[in-house]
Amino acid sequence: MKDKKVLIIGVIITVILVFTVGVTYAFYSYNRTGTNNSQLVVGDIYMHFNESNELTITNAMPQSTYDTNNYFEFTIDGKNTYTEEDIWYEIVLSHGDADATRTERLRDDLLRFRLVEVINGEEEELVTNQSYDDLTNQRIWVDTISRNTTTEVVHSYRLYMWVTNTISIGNTSDADYDTETWNNEVYASIKVNVNGDFNEKDLPFFNDFKKTVIANNTSTCPTYVEEDGITYISGTKDCIDFNYVWYSGKLWRITAIYPDGTMKMITDDNITTISYGSNVNFYTDDSNSSYMYQWLNEDFLSTLYNYENIIVTEASWNATQTSSVSTKPSEITMVIAPVGLLNSYEVYKSYENTILRNSYLYINGYWWLLNPNTSSWVWFVSNSESVATANPPSVSGGVRPSINLQSGITINGGTGTSDDPYTIS
Repeated sequence: MKDKKVLIIGVIITVILVFTVGVTYAFYSYNRTGTNNSQLVVGDIYMHFNESNELTITNAMPQSTYDTNNYFEFTIDGKNTYTEEDIWYEIVLSHGDADATRTERLRDDLLRFRLVEVINGEEEELVTNQSYDDLTNQRIWVDTISRNTTTEVVHSYRLYMWVTNTISIGNTSDADYDTETWNNEVYASIKVNVNGDFNEKDLPFFNDFKKTVIANNTSTCPTYVEEDGITYISGTKDCIDFNYVWYSGKLWRITAIYPDGTMKMITDDNITTISYGSNVNFYTDDSNSSYMYQWLNEDFLSTLYNYENIIVTEASWNATQTSSVSTKPSEITMVIAPVGLLNSYEVYKSYENTILRNSYLYINGYWWLLNPNTSSWVWFVSNSESVATANPPSVSGGVRPSINLQSGITINGGTGTSDDPYTIS
């Protein structure tokens, strides 16, 4: 069984927009019954607020961003002596109680917040400029107390809140609030629940990134196509400047989002130039696997920092032979490996909304794909307008490795643009 500790943040909007933050908290612990019917306490998480349980921001009119001098700071600390599982805890925002003197709740998309973790005195961005409307399952953040943690660990957080200046207040039909309602009836109340258990939870990046993809999609600037629950990033260079990731000293592009929360990435450019192999088989059970498979999963894999906790090490790659790029190959030749390449169909999906020459994956160069075109040729991307090229495996070509991010991955910075790529924690 578990007990949940709750922090309550009440935001009262008056004529001068005074924010009052009040906090209460309770003790959380997790008990587990062992095989000998004795009770074993394996972990405790405590919640504390720092200095005061109240934050007041006076004259806080709608603004473009947060006030750096006003935040609510709290800590999560604990230990976990259990040797088999991590304790996963989540910070969840939900609507608080209504203000008895007011009737109009501030609209969910107008109250913004920022969450940071303070590490060695420095703020590490976790969530910024998000609204309650942006949340999935009301979750703002997820983290862990790792298994076999016998000494106390402390995570310190700061929560900033503000009313966005995109709000429209006036006595016109298109205003968000008329002046009388705004001055006399509007309130906002946010309750922050923090609870934990041994069940792994989706981290915000998966949901937030998918929302970014969808939000950027318009009739004049398509950014994705969906099939079998998979969201393929698909469109032109001009439309897609939100899927860059910096990981292990390399720049990557997210190419697909899967229902289980994993995401496929490919390097932004060729990493090396090698021949594919002595035949068209990416992997075989004997020593006849391609040079490509060996290089990707030996030489290249060893360059990826902390990859066991970052990428899917038992990813499934479809290396089935196909003669058409626009037809999804049957799952006949499936390879389990940490690193692979995009196959011909996956590349086709990346430019289904345009042509290859205009695609966000186009690099004006040649690079290998994963699967054969015939029994003696392998798909190969050229600098033409479509993926219509195949070459003998003995030919040298560029290599753009592909990996799958784990569903629980944490992004600790960046906005996903080419100038400010996401960075992986």
